[in-house]
This record gives sequence, structure tokens and C-alpha cells, in this order.
Amino acid sequence: GGMIYIHQSLQNGRILEYIDHHPQDKGIADTTYYIGQGYYLFQNLPQATTYFLRVAQRYPKHPKAEPAYFYYLQALVDSMTLPRTQIVEGYLSYMEKFPDGAHAELVQNRIDTYRTGGN
Repeated sequence: GGMIYIHQSLQNGRILEYIDHHPQDKGIADTTYYIGQGYYLFQNLPQATTYFLRVAQRYPKHPKAEPAYFYYLQALVDSMTLPRTQIVEGYLSYMEKFPDGAHAELVQNRIDTYRTGGN
């Protein structure tokens, strides 16, 4: 019963509503991040971006903020809906926010690749 309720709450937006109305509750940042990871794993990229961006924007000092922003950008790239210039802008924003982040070297490599015309 519990898993069905959670699934239904994800589908009908109740969990996101709870997250939005209780941003300071203990564990919300982690929970939001892991929901994003679940959506990313199952390639529901629009939902993944929603959850990842909430973590990065609302909890910029949280340990999950950096990976959340990286996976937010990765989900956007994976969805293949953004032009190259916007992808580069997103990666530049990452570097501005997390210059020493765990994904900084990879992000810089991607910026360089996009700027030189690679994929």
C-alpha cells in the first residue's frame, strides 16, 4: 500500500506540492534530489529537471546542490531540446556557482568541446 500511495502522490503532484509548502523540513533537500534521480534513472527528464532545479535553487549551500545542478543540466542535454548556446550558458552558470564542484572539470571540458564545435 505504501509504495502505491507514493507512486500516486508523485503522479498527481502531491509530493511536489508538499515539497513546495515545506521547504525547510528536515530531509526535504535530500528527498527532492533523490526523487530527481529516480526520474532521471527512468528517463522522465522533464520531471527530473523539476526536482533537481528545486534543490539547486532553494538549497545552494546544501551538499546536494552541486550534483543537483549538474544533473539538471545533464537532463536538459539528454532531452536534446536546447540549442548549443543555451547548453553552454547552463554550463557557464554551473562554473560560476560551483567552480570547485565535483563535476567542474567535466563541465569545463564540455564547455570547451561545445565551443570548438564538437558534440
